[in-house]
Amino acid sequence: MQNQKLGILALGANATNFYLKKLAKDLSFELLKTNFEQINNLLPKPSKQLENIMKNYIEQLLSLEVNKILIPNITLHETIDNIKIDKNTNIIHPIALSIKAIKANNFKQVVLLGSLYTMHSNYIKDIFGANNIKLLLPKARDMQLIDTIRKQVYENKASIIELNNFNNLVEEYAKNNAVIIACTELSIALNYHNKNVFDMALLQIQNI
Repeated sequence: MQNQKLGILALGANATNFYLKKLAKDLSFELLKTNFEQINNLLPKPSKQLENIMKNYIEQLLSLEVNKILIPNITLHETIDNIKIDKNTNIIHPIALSIKAIKANNFKQVVLLGSLYTMHSNYIKDIFGANNIKLLLPKARDMQLIDTIRKQVYENKASIIELNNFNNLVEEYAKNNAVIIACTELSIALNYHNKNVFDMALLQIQNI
């Protein structure tokens, strides 16, 4: 970790704190505050307005002479992919890391657990497909449950029962498939772990 300086965007409080708690204690980093309410009001769909906002924040981080950039919001990477930035900018990308991990474990298909937008969007599906990984979706009723849990975690309102229901669901899908967790709020809720479960947030942290 020597000679490495990480730049982190401070976004949603719960998500940002989740990442910070997982980071190595001796890691040098710069934390840049953002107007997350402004960002969140423009999510989840990419837009030129959101691109301009994110580009400005990335440029601010780069001015702090960071070596890597960590963005603690999975959905935002769809927008960031559309931004023209220096090709040498090292953004720790959860999608690329997920593909690498899934291929390393010889999985050909994976069940995606994320927000309703993410699960219905073609963003991750198309990238995975281009890498010969088939993306599977949960049952419709399970997708609704997953998105409800996501919202409850974001609002600090998730009950023990709801969290248990989510983890039981992950365990159920992981019995016969690889599972990818594609939402930081779901990463916060997750306490079931095995070799079939790939958590995008943790993959980012492990690759700093």
